[in-house]
Order: sequence, then structure tokens, then C-alpha cells
Amino acid sequence: MRAQSAYVPVSVVMVARNEEEHVARSLEAAIREARTVGGDVVFVDSGSVDGTLKIAVSYPVRVAKMSEGAPLSAAAARRVGTASSTGEFIVFLDGDCEVAPGWIQ
Repeated sequence: MRAQSAYVPVSVVMVARNEEEHVARSLEAAIREARTVGGDVVFVDSGSVDGTLKIAVSYPVRVAKMSEGAPLSAAAARRVGTASSTGEFIVFLDGDCEVAPGWIQ
């Protein structure tokens, strides 16, 4: 079941675990692209033990965390992100991916 809040056409769901080195650049690119279509970004932390989560919360994104004791997998994180999204369409990214300008179109 998706979150009940303002509708957006596209939600970008980014999942990451211990991507401190890449996550800022990845989030900046995802936010830039989501804005071109009036979309938003949902960031799902998959139990990071480095600075990944601290970096992510400094960006204008919705942050979701895996439940304590939940199995950690990309699929489980995508499920959490989907449940937290409001987009009609959902696209998935990993925390070490930097999308090119125009990608979301």
C-alpha cells in the first residue's frame, strides 16, 4: 500500500547500503531529474553503518529505513520505498548510480 499524501507523476526510489562515497552525487542527480517532471525522491537506507544515512537526510527527499531485523536485500528495500512513494510511476535506482541529464524523460 502506498503512502497517502500529495500525488506526483513519478517517484524515484533510491536504495543504498554503505554508499557514503557515492550517495551525495547520486541523490543530487536523482533530485535534479525528478524535478524536471514534478516528481520526488524516496531514499531507503538498508542498514548502513557508514555516513550514508547522515548524508541522505541532508537532502530534500523522503527517507525510509528498513525495519529492525528485516532481511536486508535490494528487493526488500524497493518494497519499502514503493510503500513510501506517492508517484503514479516508480523508478528504482541504487545509491551508487548517477543518472545523466534527461534520463527520466
